[in-house]
Amino acid sequence: MTILTEREAPTPDGIDSARVRRAVRALCTGPALIAADLSAPLLVLPDDAPEGSPLPGAVTLAAVPATVARWAELGIKGVKVFAYGHDRDGRASGATAPGNRMVRTIAAVKATAADTAVTTEVCGCSWTDHSECFLRTGDGGIDLDATYRLMGAMAVQHADAGTDVVSPTAMLDGSIRAVRAALDEAGHRDVGVNPNLALHTGLYGPFKVLMATDPRAGHRRGFQLEPGRADRDTIVRARRWITEGADSLTLQPVMTAVDVLVRLRDDQRVPIVAYSTSGEWAALQALGTAGMVEYLAMLKRSGADQILTFAAETAARHLEAPVRDVPSQRPPQLDAILAEAARAEFAMSCEDRTGSLLATLAASKPGGRFLELGTGVGAGAAWLTSGMDAAARLTTVETDGTVQAIARRHLGADPRIEFVTADADAWLTEQQDPDLFDFAYVDCRPGKYLRLSELLALLTPGALYVVDDMLPQATWPEDHQPRVDAFLEQLPAVPNWRATPMRWASGLVVAARI
Repeated sequence: MTILTEREAPTPDGIDSARVRRAVRALCTGPALIAADLSAPLLVLPDDAPEGSPLPGAVTLAAVPATVARWAELGIKGVKVFAYGHDRDGRASGATAPGNRMVRTIAAVKATAADTAVTTEVCGCSWTDHSECFLRTGDGGIDLDATYRLMGAMAVQHADAGTDVVSPTAMLDGSIRAVRAALDEAGHRDVGVNPNLALHTGLYGPFKVLMATDPRAGHRRGFQLEPGRADRDTIVRARRWITEGADSLTLQPVMTAVDVLVRLRDDQRVPIVAYSTSGEWAALQALGTAGMVEYLAMLKRSGADQILTFAAETAARHLEAPVRDVPSQRPPQLDAILAEAARAEFAMSCEDRTGSLLATLAASKPGGRFLELGTGVGAGAAWLTSGMDAAARLTTVETDGTVQAIARRHLGADPRIEFVTADADAWLTEQQDPDLFDFAYVDCRPGKYLRLSELLALLTPGALYVVDDMLPQATWPEDHQPRVDAFLEQLPAVPNWRATPMRWASGLVVAARI
């Protein structure tokens, strides 16, 4: 056997065959950072807050729908909601008041983007008049029992409003157990608990100033992990939180604690969120967009399952494909419609990409006669009319008059629109004249899964037929997928129709009558 010594071994002449060829590099590149790895902090400010927040995602409640829709279109899959507290007092009464700012925000997010994962802060600091995370006893000490009850009540209220995960952030032993027990007792066993592992740092400053959560004591050092011991104490605290009922963890900040993130990942198998806090935002801006993305990719490589960052939108825009499918033009009434829909807890409006396509297709039918089945709150009608010319006309049919009333309030002054409050199934059976419409958008069961032939008979040669919601959704009943599958088989077989299914937006079918 020949043994090669170091001198006798072949030299690579400066070329590494594992890196030099692009195709080989692509095979071995490793997991890349994608927009779905990112979540964005959503800081909800008072209605009279001045414009021009120093932090991305700091908006008033009225701006939540547009902000969340924009993030969802970019592929950002989660938000963590922090609400600027109102009616602050020593018992944090506003934190559990019906219809408070946090509750309304949760509803607004879910009404706008139902598949966006919502995590909410469960803590007293935004709601107490002393900005501490806990409630005080009469002599100024920590009232643990009252604080636990407050956190449990907040968690249940958030879960009732639709949050997916609650995040107890007070760093109090026993608080995670109290929150988990309150959720379970209220029937919310499927709502996650994601407590903080918060290191003492100066990197929380911009958030505390903006949200008025800086405690009177000047710091929370007694409740946070000491940086010098963080590599050990974080592991101890993480294990305690898991024992108390946590099913995921958030480490913050991460810019100065990447070593802790690595150790935490080695020790724990639960999902870990790396929170790049408000004080990191200024530093990340100095890096530039490409540097931000490299930094966030490093956090993913170091063990983060999800990255909560004020750079989420900037990074997502950098990561997306060269061809952007985020609409640049939105109907002027849309934000107000979505805001009212959120207050009404209506979560079935067409998404922006679908709406933009509707507007574009509508522009191809000057003077056209348009039909919409399923007005909802009027989001689809707003998109359609934004593409229609002055001579075009839209008939929009909705069973629920209360829901349609929102559309009437925002679009009722448009003379091109005829609102019909009727059962779409019955309405279709009453239409006797063929070739009435040049375009149909169907966002309900009749005209799609029921009475398809009756609907198609109303459309002229050259007419367009558009349906959405073909891709699986979390809200679908168990028997709905077979209904979708049958429709997708039926439509292409209809004589004199040409159909194209699209795995895009919520899943579309665009068909034309030949």
